[in-house]
Amino acid sequence: MKKLITTGLLFFTLVGCSTYQEVESDETTRTITTEQAGHLQINKTIKRPILFRAADPLNAELLGVSPAGINSQLEHTDLVKEKLNGEFITPGDTDKVRNLNPDLIVTYAPDEYSSEYGEIAPTIEMRYITSAFSPYKKRIYLTHFYYLGVILNKEEEAKTIADDFLEKIPKLRRELNEQVTDKNAAVILEENNKYYLRPEFTSYGTEAVFDILGFKQPKYIKRILESDDSKVYVDEDYSSAELDYLFVATEDLDNKEKQGQLAKAFNIDDTKIIYIDMYNFRPNDLQSIEYQTKTIIDKLNNK
Repeated sequence: MKKLITTGLLFFTLVGCSTYQEVESDETTRTITTEQAGHLQINKTIKRPILFRAADPLNAELLGVSPAGINSQLEHTDLVKEKLNGEFITPGDTDKVRNLNPDLIVTYAPDEYSSEYGEIAPTIEMRYITSAFSPYKKRIYLTHFYYLGVILNKEEEAKTIADDFLEKIPKLRRELNEQVTDKNAAVILEENNKYYLRPEFTSYGTEAVFDILGFKQPKYIKRILESDDSKVYVDEDYSSAELDYLFVATEDLDNKEKQGQLAKAFNIDDTKIIYIDMYNFRPNDLQSIEYQTKTIIDKLNNK
């Protein structure tokens, strides 16, 4: 969104958009609007951010800002290890946060530690939702890439990169040997030997499956997700989903017994169950989503 000039327009923007807009700046600082803190003053050039949300570290790197600190949940993610040199931090480890001397902390909302972080550096809590005013509509991952661009004073760069990413989508789809936009799919996450259905645009490959490649999430799955019980019970019958593919984010990638249980529960051929590495599919930054998409394309083309 372009900077506003008149007082009337400024008021409309704060009421309508309310968040992640620059409202004032000088030679060294900027003031932006945030959900939790209202107006927040931060450095004009951010050099040492600590980024606790899974999407932010690699998105920041794409925008030319190297994070000083990264959530330890990403410690086993290949792209993070390959591209970033920041310290891994367990959420709540305020001593380590302080020792890294950050100039900005971005975390998820709600975060029980945010008030403690706020005593160390300007801290922004961000809810993972889209906005009616977002130019990227339902694509929450692009909306938050843009938000991060505003926060890091890289708004124009973020717009350019996001627009370029949108242009990649049809090209990536054409790399598949089959058309899948008329095929049903579900994404489930395995944690502690339990399975959970994932809504669209909630990481673990959902952006790659439903947005980039264009699989459909059937209404049967949507109804389960709307019931507030996303758990999948392998002794129940989910055949009404009429799935063509089931994507399973897990660290147990070669368990044939579990594959057979899921195939029976969803009444699907076990060759249509695609296992994906939960650590590499956890983040939903732009670099990870492209990596995940290409990984899935390879699996589908060579199955």
